[in-house]
Amino acid sequence: MDNNQFEIYIDYDKDSDNPERVFLSLAKLVSEFSNFDNIVCETLPVKVNHRIILDKVEDGSIKAFFKQAIELIEDEPLKNLDLKGIIGHALVKGKHKLLETLKEDPNKPTVDVKQLQTDIFELSKDIKTNQLQTITPIPPIKLAKCLEGVNTAFGHLTSKDRFKYISKDTTTETHFNKAFSMAYEKTQLIEQNMTKNYKALLVVKKPDLLSDSSQWEFKYNDTCIKARIEDTDWLSKFQNREISIQAKDSIECDLQIQTKDITGVKTEVIYTVTRVHKVVPYNQPKQLNINDNSSKSI
Repeated sequence: MDNNQFEIYIDYDKDSDNPERVFLSLAKLVSEFSNFDNIVCETLPVKVNHRIILDKVEDGSIKAFFKQAIELIEDEPLKNLDLKGIIGHALVKGKHKLLETLKEDPNKPTVDVKQLQTDIFELSKDIKTNQLQTITPIPPIKLAKCLEGVNTAFGHLTSKDRFKYISKDTTTETHFNKAFSMAYEKTQLIEQNMTKNYKALLVVKKPDLLSDSSQWEFKYNDTCIKARIEDTDWLSKFQNREISIQAKDSIECDLQIQTKDITGVKTEVIYTVTRVHKVVPYNQPKQLNINDNSSKSI
């Protein structure tokens, strides 16, 4: 078993009725694990496609072996980096954190979604593309809904059935958590604010040429965003033409990202450039000269 593989093991009670419960639980768990991978990948500093692939199934007690398949969406800065294994391993470890969070604890009235958010954020920090990496924390309500889905999957099993999630690093054993209350979690997640600061490289799409308060348009991690620049000294120099920005240039800056979850339904993200360090000119890729004698025809 390598770092990108995991096993779902269900030691089921062979004398119990409703044998379909085992397969219902397995199918639901794989679906929820895939959903969990989605919300983790949305926070990463690179765009990826991911899949959970079934390797094999062993009978007796059910043992289903899976692997994380990661496909990077090509980007120029990533061509010399091998991130597939790192991302796959992080997703495998993240599911351990998910299942450990769901364990019943007589000293706690419910699961700690905020701690799970912190744990996943720390795992994601291992995925580095360059010194300007940025990772967005997962909204807690998304994690709470994912926990609810996994807990529902365990609800198909009986008290005599045993479940284990096994990877190369460790094994996590858990079961249906009777104390888990989604209603309780939702009341704790209303209007939660989180602010994080990053070093970022933003491609300028549309500058604000006149105002100090309007928002600029940037391309950030292949996403178009609007952000207000609060660095008044830099803005003054730009508006006085002491600083020049051409098409496709970037700014190296301190970026503040504020995430606000409102009633568990809407997530609002506010971007603010608190300081601009420098302008990074666009580096146009070299094109092949068809008249170059060194080029070879096919």
